This record gives sequence, C-alpha cells and structure tokens, in this order.
Amino acid sequence: MKIPKAPKVPSASTLQSANLVKASPSNRAPPLPDDRAVTLDDLRQRAQAVSADTRELAFMALDDEQRMEYGRAVDTALVVPAATGFAAGAYTTFERLSDADRAKVVGACPAFVDLLVHETVALQTQKLSFDAQAAKGEVNRAGRRAAARKALRDGIALRDQVYGALRNVTPPHHRDALDAAVGTAATAAELDVGMRRVATLLRARLDAATAGQRAALAQVGLSAAQADALDALAALALAAEQQAAGTPAQARVTQRELDLGDGNVVHLVGVIYRAFREATAVLPALVVPPLGELARFFVRAAPKAAAPAPTPTPVEPVTPNG
Repeated sequence: MKIPKAPKVPSASTLQSANLVKASPSNRAPPLPDDRAVTLDDLRQRAQAVSADTRELAFMALDDEQRMEYGRAVDTALVVPAATGFAAGAYTTFERLSDADRAKVVGACPAFVDLLVHETVALQTQKLSFDAQAAKGEVNRAGRRAAARKALRDGIALRDQVYGALRNVTPPHHRDALDAAVGTAATAAELDVGMRRVATLLRARLDAATAGQRAALAQVGLSAAQADALDALAALALAAEQQAAGTPAQARVTQRELDLGDGNVVHLVGVIYRAFREATAVLPALVVPPLGELARFFVRAAPKAAAPAPTPTPVEPVTPNG
C-alpha cells in the first residue's frame, strides 16, 4: 500500500499573517485528567472554537486527492484513538512550554490542536453513522428503541445542564426568553428544537461577552464547544428516533466521506508532529507526543548501516632462494 507524501507545514510568516496568537497563561484551559486515560470527550470539552481563517490555514497544503490517499491507507478505527492520544500529548506539551519556548515551535500552535480535536470528533461521528448504516439490518427493533431512549435521556440531561448553568448567570429580567426556549421533550423532534434554541442563546451570550467574560463562562462549561455539543446531541437523538421508527435518516455517510475525514485528521497530526520534531533542535527537552498507529506516515526510517568492507588478507612476502 502506497503511503502518501507528507503535506507541507505552514511557514512562520504564514502563521503570523493569519494572526494566530498563542494563548497566554491566563487563557489556557484547565489541565487534562492525569488519573485516567484521556478520552476524546475530555478533549472535546477542552478544545476551543477555531476560526474559519485558522481552519483554512491548517488545510492550505491539502487537497482532496491527498485526503483520499491518506484515507485509503489507514482504517478509521485506528485513526481516532491514535489522534486522540496524540492530541492529548500535544496539549500537555504546549501547556508545559513557557511563552518564550512556545514561540520556538514554528509551524503549529494550540489552535491547531483544537482543530485536530474537532476534526477527530467529526470523524468519530461519521464512523458511528457509517457503522450504524452497515449494521442496520442486524440491529433488532428493540435495540433501536433502547438506543433512541438513551439518546433522548442524554439530550435532555445535557439540555438541562446547560440551561441551568446559563440561567445561573442570566439576570432575572432576561430569563423569560431562556425559560421559553427550553420547551418540551416528549419526542426527539421537540427536544431538537429546545436544544438548538438553548444553543443559540448560549452563542448569543458568548458573542456579547468580553474576552474575560467568555473565559469565565468557559470555566463553568458555557463555551462555543458546548453549544456545538447541544446541536450534535440533538441531531443524534433525532436520528436515533428515526431509526427506531424505521424512518431512515436523510443524510448517509459514504466511504469517500469517511476517507476524506481520515485525511483531515492524519494531515493535522502530521503538521503538528513535524513542528514538534523540528523544534527539538532548539528545545532538546521538548516531549514529542507518540503517533501510535500513525507513526508509519511521519517517522523517518533510519538509514541502513553499510556493510563493513572485508579486511584484506595480508600477503606473505616471497623470500628469494639464496
């Protein structure tokens, strides 16, 4: 299987021109758990929203052909856990660097790790949908109903959590709109409407807040990522209900879409990995996160040592007969 060529790493000048300002210590997210394995959900909650400019920059050197090459060369079931472990390590590496040392990591930044997390979450969602489609004929109706009930419970729980947290930081004279937005949840369709309304109000609150206020809101779980989670879980509950009722969801994930998603994730891992690897020349103590199953794409093979030349056998001098 042909391994595609490595994509280019954005230059330092390109990063600076896009105004990718590295996070100051006061804006850094809380550390990841160190008493258990970090999950993709842990990373999703930590990841900050990424601007369209940052995303465009990160994928500037990647086209659909390159994405497909990556996607065909590796299985999604290997990409998601490998990217999760790498992203967790990348967050830790950036967190341990001083601002001065962060400036020496040229070609990547914490925002790229945030983007990697978002792309990995999207890929996992696609994979789950793809697998669900493939297994649709094998899942019995009772199982689909149980999944729908669970999705509905999970959606209600998240909606209520966000609603409660948002209400706690909303002045009394502004709570009527929030209370009305929640709505009912007798069906996934009703829950979908309420969750999306709460997500919209959360985004509006964040848009109206100062940078300091947004940081404070994020500390209590009110962030753009949380608004995205509301939308995603609402869609999941709706799709689960449609499956349980025997109504297929309109959107179907194709193998091509899955391969393209694999390509996005593998590319971002490569960009961040090579930036770390090159930075070790000036930061010898920098810890480069392990690549796991993706190592074969980016770890350069050590050159084979040349076989030693055979030692010539000395020739005995010929003594002339006297």
